[in-house]
Amino acid sequence: MKPSLCETFRALAFKTHDHLGKARRLQHQPLEETFTDINILELKDRHPSEIYSHTFSKRKEGVNGADWEWWLTNPSRNQWLGLRVQAKVLHLQTNKFLHLHYQSGVPKTYQLNKLKAQAANDDLIPLYCFFSHA
Repeated sequence: MKPSLCETFRALAFKTHDHLGKARRLQHQPLEETFTDINILELKDRHPSEIYSHTFSKRKEGVNGADWEWWLTNPSRNQWLGLRVQAKVLHLQTNKFLHLHYQSGVPKTYQLNKLKAQAANDDLIPLYCFFSHA
């Protein structure tokens, strides 16, 4: 039987955590884009009719504050949930999310504020995705 979308999210979370543990042991800092690409690829492969993903270019991210957008649907595709997501990866040497309070543009604007404002404009739910390791 095919796993549910929730089960896949959970499995990918465990896998990401394990990869970060390996990276910590090998003293290698992976990039946030690495985990974003791997996880979105797996979700598209495992649930092509339940989740639709769109990743944003760096330029577009500077405007809307998000790395990607997800649209989740039910089996009959008559209900949809739109999410706009910004990802952060744990800096393994310091155990901190170094770019959590990132600002860009002129005038300098917090990424979180862009994410919330643009998501509200488009009737989407703003989320942060933290790639972390304990």
